[in-house]
Amino acid sequence: MRILVLLSCVAVWSACEPCQGATLCGEVCVDVQNDTANCGACGDSCAVGQICSEGACVLECFGGTDLCGDSCADLQIDPSNCGACGNACPAGQVCQAGSCGLSCVGGTTDCAGSCVNTTSDTNHCGACDNMCLGPQSCVDSQCTLVCEDNLTVCGGVCVNTQIDLKHCGACDNTCAGDGVCVDGQCGLVCVGGTTECNNTCVNTAVDTNHCGACNQACAWNELCIEGSCIAPEVRAIPVVDQGWHGSFQNGQSEHVPTNVLIAAGRVNTEQNGDNFLGPVSGFVVFDLSDQLSSIASATLRMQGLLVGEDLDETETLVVYDVSTDIDTLRSAGSPDRVIQDLRSGTEYGTVEIAQANGLAPVSIELNQAALTMLNNAQGSIAFGLYLTSTSENQNSWFAAAQTDGTVLEIGGYP
Repeated sequence: MRILVLLSCVAVWSACEPCQGATLCGEVCVDVQNDTANCGACGDSCAVGQICSEGACVLECFGGTDLCGDSCADLQIDPSNCGACGNACPAGQVCQAGSCGLSCVGGTTDCAGSCVNTTSDTNHCGACDNMCLGPQSCVDSQCTLVCEDNLTVCGGVCVNTQIDLKHCGACDNTCAGDGVCVDGQCGLVCVGGTTECNNTCVNTAVDTNHCGACNQACAWNELCIEGSCIAPEVRAIPVVDQGWHGSFQNGQSEHVPTNVLIAAGRVNTEQNGDNFLGPVSGFVVFDLSDQLSSIASATLRMQGLLVGEDLDETETLVVYDVSTDIDTLRSAGSPDRVIQDLRSGTEYGTVEIAQANGLAPVSIELNQAALTMLNNAQGSIAFGLYLTSTSENQNSWFAAAQTDGTVLEIGGYP
């Protein structure tokens, strides 16, 4: 039986050179003469600040200095290495411009045998051994922070005033809140679907001053819905019932709902020898089962006139909230409390009425309390009507005829 054994060329044939002059460290070919991770031999790495030179780790010198032994020296001013490494100046002499001499000239200062310019030397700024720290430079014998061309000194730090939130456009100009600094100007980062308009985050889908876009305002009676200005839809709701109640000296009197509505402060009249004296109040009923989803305005419109003998120049017609249920309002022989209800509820609006020849249009703009009630309504609602005549002998009332002449006009948004 024959056994064939294969050996690598690296281990057997010395003539085999897979790295062609370099050294194989692991699976990588490296130059151990210059590789800081494998300096002189595989795995021998140089310390931070050193370089690999001819297979040995040495210091890397900067700023015009040279490597002399195991340290960096400025051959122009170092009295131990003046002009060349190891060339030490005699005792009492200084090194200037790479030559030993008896004293420093040209405005330089002797600092431990080195002639330095204390107006610009960062190690001897203004005086020997006064070292400037960090990124400072020595300018006119003062340690000064000198920034790159695109940076500005703010509070001892170099900052970019084009993008710095605390120094936006100028030192100490801080952008507020969630702002950003862009091109030296403070701006906002608007989130949640909002848009920056005049340095404020707004929702252009619903903001009436910025509807759909910045500074695109809706009219006073419009809402912003999904970025479009929507005017309120106007709907006229006809009266479904009306009537009046009287609380007279001779007893209760209730007008069975017909096509006549009377609402008066006082009635003072005599009929068949009987004296009728007392308040009269009316009501109107509307069905809001199919109302708009959001009512923004409401007006009660009627055709009516002042009737009586003791009329002032004008009378005030008041619209009130009615807490008495509608069935009681419609029933005959209603108790006196219905009259009180019609005269003492929450005020929903008023209008001044003057005498006229025949029926005249009457419009009563309803207030915010009425709008709240209408938006919460789920069926029929009633308004009480009361004329503010109060004199005991007053004989005047407001009469509205023709049921189809009374409407509740509402404006709102679908």
